Order: sequence, then C-alpha cells, then structure tokens
Amino acid sequence: MNLPSEQLETLFFFYSYQIKRKRKTAQKFSNEKLHEFDTGKSL
Repeated sequence: MNLPSEQLETLFFFYSYQIKRKRKTAQKFSNEKLHEFDTGKSL
C-alpha cells in the first residue's frame, strides 16, 4: 500500500509538531523544577 506524498507530509508535519510541543513542555517543566531546586537550596 502506497500513501500519497501529501498525506505523508501532513503526517510528518503533525508528528514533528507533537514532538516539538512535548519537548517544549518538558523543557518548561525542567526549568521550573530547577528553579524550585535553586530557591530551596538558597533558603
């Protein structure tokens, strides 16, 4: 079975978008955790 290239491009775009979003939220989360750790350490 062969998918049309437009469909493949759409799928690829969707997946990369999802990955970027996950990475961004993960980055934000780790930054917040680091900040918490720093403030806790300085107290």
